[in-house]
Amino acid sequence: MNKGSIQHLWLKIRAKTASKLISVIVSVAILCLLYRKMDLAAIWEVLSTSSPVWLLISMGMIIPITLANALRFRWVSSNDHKTSYIDALAMTVISIAMNLFLPAKLGDLSKSHFLCESQKAPLGVAVSVIVFERLCDAFAISSWCLLAWFSGFGGEKLAPAVVPAVGIWCLSAGFLFSGGIVSKLLTKLQTFKLFRRRVRLQSLAEGWPELHRRLAARGKWIVLFSVGLWLLHLTQIWMFTIAVGARVPFATGLALSPVVLLCGLVPFTLGGIGPRDAAMIYLFAVYMEPESAAAVGLLMISRSILPSLAAIPLVRRYLDVILAAPSNQEASH
Repeated sequence: MNKGSIQHLWLKIRAKTASKLISVIVSVAILCLLYRKMDLAAIWEVLSTSSPVWLLISMGMIIPITLANALRFRWVSSNDHKTSYIDALAMTVISIAMNLFLPAKLGDLSKSHFLCESQKAPLGVAVSVIVFERLCDAFAISSWCLLAWFSGFGGEKLAPAVVPAVGIWCLSAGFLFSGGIVSKLLTKLQTFKLFRRRVRLQSLAEGWPELHRRLAARGKWIVLFSVGLWLLHLTQIWMFTIAVGARVPFATGLALSPVVLLCGLVPFTLGGIGPRDAAMIYLFAVYMEPESAAAVGLLMISRSILPSLAAIPLVRRYLDVILAAPSNQEASH
């Protein structure tokens, strides 16, 4: 890794440190409010007496989830199969690790840098790939939330989440299934003073229809695949509740967990920590004590930590590609 690459990364980290610091402060403040009336020793007791078998099964779910995420990234980013599955898997775990330790979602930026530098993808398409993946996630989570609400398994506690879920579902569906219209909207936004000189916004406006052209009918299958992928996520969260000894019906777990994940999308928090824990304690109050729900919240953090550990052997090889000399488009940002 050359000196210029390291300097390039350092400048990005410095530029986004303030937003990361705000996220940490907000998350810590929420956790302090939640835990000030809890028995921390009881939380540790719940974790130490959890079922080893269910812990092993639930933690093991991280493997198929990570493999499926990598497969989706390859499908979205690959043009004539230029992106190998090994590269897609490596970039998936590296991005999870960087999202955990570096400011403001630099992990996702690492994937777009990789596509630009290694696969020679246009900047607009590389940015659009990452946006497409995030929109697939938002669409899938909100779809499960609305399905749970219509089915009635979540009870009255789901009602406050319906309006935000409908908004997220409509917005994500509009972006995912209407490439040309969205591109025109993004182009129009650039005429407003707030969005002027936003290079990534301009790149997204240029790359979004191109990505849709490349994906063609495959894009709809990727969205459907994402819905199934998030069923694995929801099943894993339900397994965490079983591991700590809670008797949560499977259908109820699938109904309430999407709201927990939606709360994790709240901005200005560290990876959703804080709002996600509060939602877990509130929604599952009928089925478990607050200390048990807090323990499940801690187990959910492992969903990021364990893939990050798997990324350690891969970091040096791929960072040399990710942090290659910035492209001309990046230099103009």
